[in-house]
Amino acid sequence: MGDEEGVSVAIAHAILDALRDQGVDVDATLASAGIAPADLEDLDGLISVAREEALWHEAIRRGGEDIGLHAARSLQRGRFRGLEFAVRSAPSLRDGFAVLVRFDTLLHGREIFSVEADDDGGLRLVYQSPHEEDPHRRVMSQFAMLGTLELARSATGVPLVPRGVELRQPTARNAPELGRAFGVQVTLGAERDAIEFGPEQLALPMLDADRELASTLERYLEREVEGRQRDDRLEGRVRREIGRQLTAGGVSLEAVSEHLEISPRALQRRLADQDTSYQELLDETRREVAEQLLRQDGVSIAGAAYLLGYSEVSAFHRAFKRWTGLTPGRFRRVSSRSA
Repeated sequence: MGDEEGVSVAIAHAILDALRDQGVDVDATLASAGIAPADLEDLDGLISVAREEALWHEAIRRGGEDIGLHAARSLQRGRFRGLEFAVRSAPSLRDGFAVLVRFDTLLHGREIFSVEADDDGGLRLVYQSPHEEDPHRRVMSQFAMLGTLELARSATGVPLVPRGVELRQPTARNAPELGRAFGVQVTLGAERDAIEFGPEQLALPMLDADRELASTLERYLEREVEGRQRDDRLEGRVRREIGRQLTAGGVSLEAVSEHLEISPRALQRRLADQDTSYQELLDETRREVAEQLLRQDGVSIAGAAYLLGYSEVSAFHRAFKRWTGLTPGRFRRVSSRSA
């Protein structure tokens, strides 16, 4: 389960696919980003925004500024699972974009795409980055924009060249590569990230168009969105309160329940209905806080264990190795080398 803005693990796999193509050690990349391989095993699973950004940072460091473009061009068919198949089974490209905009929260836990209609029947697909404060936002935006175009090209079987591409980044060291990837000169320093298509392009039929399948998949996606929203309302609140109490020096089921104004028994039952538990959320939050603490030179391993509520350092060692496959000391050394 993810935190309040869970990110589809498909994005992480797309990044790793591109790194593998370049011969980059993906296991070392994951370790430096604080992600265990087990975190990515559920192809419908989620990771936190913080971990996605950490992975992007490592990918850029190891794979270069063009890694977002490489990841978009190396996307495997079906990587985005139900949402992608719903887009592909839509009658036309215009309908496919409507599906993408409707269910984009399954990608990033929030709305990231919107459409603006042109007078001639064309449209602009506008991307709202969920990484506004990140110094590498431009690379992530390039991935999202080109990934969408590559999906449109694959789904229609047509080497589409958009009417225009706008990126907010003021300059680009890889401007020639951007032009080759999108097939058109990219406007930099724009007010928004957007890609524009003409009416004749939007009318193109999808190769896998199937109205009955599209309808079935959309009903499935509706249930996924509803379930995600329900989970976030409770799970996100529990996670935030656990994190707050951990950093304040202590956490307990009773204290979390009291803050949420629900009995401990009822809280456990509702979390069980969502295929998780208080202990699971506590462990996951402890792990994230532990990794943050171990990246700080001024915090000893014993100090981190104490702050996380472990009475013995050995218990913290065992828990951390179970979470990450590394001892706290090994994790700290790997993190310091990649800093």
